[in-house]
Amino acid sequence: MNSDSLNILTCLNTDPQPLDFVVPGLIAGDVGILSSPGGTGKSFFALQLALAIATPFPDANLLDLDIGGAYGRVAYWALEDADIVLHHRLRALGRVLPDDLHEEVALRLTVHTRSGLDIMQPADFQLVQADGDGARLIVIDTLSMAHTEDENSNPAMARVLRQLRMLARSTGAAVIVLHHVSKGALLAGRGSEAVASRGASAITDNARWGAALAVMTEAEALEQDIEVSKRRQYVRFDVTKNNYSAPVDTHWLRRGPGGVLRPSHHWPKEDTKEGGNDEFH
Repeated sequence: MNSDSLNILTCLNTDPQPLDFVVPGLIAGDVGILSSPGGTGKSFFALQLALAIATPFPDANLLDLDIGGAYGRVAYWALEDADIVLHHRLRALGRVLPDDLHEEVALRLTVHTRSGLDIMQPADFQLVQADGDGARLIVIDTLSMAHTEDENSNPAMARVLRQLRMLARSTGAAVIVLHHVSKGALLAGRGSEAVASRGASAITDNARWGAALAVMTEAEALEQDIEVSKRRQYVRFDVTKNNYSAPVDTHWLRRGPGGVLRPSHHWPKEDTKEGGNDEFH
């Protein structure tokens, strides 16, 4: 008998354990895709999400997201940006994070800055797997830097997502992979939709969770009585694909000093600034 077969009688006659949500809609041991146009703030968002999950103190949850009440170690693989860029981002977060939480975060958050990672190669896969064993969350930033397959090939991307799913299940961690949206979807104004991710449809089809970040549009600024010239300070977070929970409400965030994202009501107007694009990637 296949050892992976379910015991049907057990399933029919006993209550299962509750689903273990790491972030809204994404369970432990599964894979999700976070997509956005370049410069929207997905790397900063993912880093702040890592802070929130790495420590059980509400003051570390700068995004004010529902993360399910469970915390643990986070491994963040920064495959695009140099050490100095990550230092700037972490320092900006350190300025708003209470001082007594800095050591708590450092104990449970590891940020790897590396180029040339290929999750399809056994040695690289085993490196990420060993580092992520027992972690609560693994972040891979970005998908295009984590493999050498043809991004527009459905069979190739299905293999990559299968490898990522294996990583999630073998470590027990939720795996969030950052990805860019297609230029076509962006030009058509569909950058926040589940199907907007760049490349083959297998990327979103084979992930069990999808989310998107998008800059506030002119229409949304007018609707919310926000000065149109300030709209790029505001970012919308949407869970666009969610197989395991009720729909997740839209979450509006606003950039503060250094690019830090907080709920849109948090920053006083005098404390916000547009800044350069490099601050917000």
